[in-house]
Amino acid sequence: MPSKQAEVLTEAFNVNLESLVTKEHLTARFAEQDARIDTRFAEQQAYMDIRFAQIDSKFRFLSWTQAIIIAAVIMPYLERLAA
Repeated sequence: MPSKQAEVLTEAFNVNLESLVTKEHLTARFAEQDARIDTRFAEQQAYMDIRFAQIDSKFRFLSWTQAIIIAAVIMPYLERLAA
């Protein structure tokens, strides 16, 4: 094999060897991805906590509104029916 071809092949193999993925590289990349996923889940959890708190306050308001309606409208009607 001529020396120029050998040099080109050697350089190609060296470049390919440098671009191989190692176990350490994969471990680091998976750790980075896990951190991003954990951060995203924490953000979503915080958002959901806020939204549920808002819904809970609206639900309490609606419960009190229904109690007032029952006391003001339905109870007198039931009293008239019972009399």
